[in-house]
Amino acid sequence: MKGSLLGMLAGCLAGLLIGCSADEPVDTSDPRVKDIAFETALAVRAWASGGPAGLYPYMGVAVKSICSEAEFVADLAGDTQPQSYEQLRGVEFGENAARIKITVLTTKGEAKMTWTYNLQRDAHWVPIEVPGLEKCRP
Repeated sequence: MKGSLLGMLAGCLAGLLIGCSADEPVDTSDPRVKDIAFETALAVRAWASGGPAGLYPYMGVAVKSICSEAEFVADLAGDTQPQSYEQLRGVEFGENAARIKITVLTTKGEAKMTWTYNLQRDAHWVPIEVPGLEKCRP
């Protein structure tokens, strides 16, 4: 019962996080889209509250194998940090990868970002590219 309730709540939350308008049609019935929207909302919230160090735990192995947390933080230093996640505007899937377009709020207003996700072996989507990554980009 508890697991099904949590799953239902996660699905509802993901539906809200996807947003109503999009640059590209977003298939809200696709469970991959819901998973990515949910993971992105968590990652952006962590980035907003903890800076780049807050985002690092959400990054995929492809990033963590290249950069330590300190190197990751230094790589994103000075870049615009989101304050909150607004919506998922588009998703393009490739083989075990997805490129997403999102809108976040910053101190300067809305910002549009593109992130790249990888599908891990455990069927978990993780970001491997976010705006500002240079040295830690896989």
